[in-house]
Amino acid sequence: MASTAITSVNVAYFVTQHFVVIAVTVIAAVVLLEWRSSQWPRYRKATVGVAAFLTNTAILIFITLMFMTALMAAPALVQMK
Repeated sequence: MASTAITSVNVAYFVTQHFVVIAVTVIAAVVLLEWRSSQWPRYRKATVGVAAFLTNTAILIFITLMFMTALMAAPALVQMK
């Protein structure tokens, strides 16, 4: 469990630090597909739907991991009486 949480935190940190590069790359790919590909309109709706689904799934997983990390850290933060 701990190694999964550490890996997920590393992925979240990587995405946070490189968001601009990732966003520019995705936008450039979509613009290139719209401009040059004749098959793109046929697959556009499915591609955008899958991308939205994967993005929402990743966000829900990261929120869950943040909550689980907070629950694991809470006992250490409570002052002992």
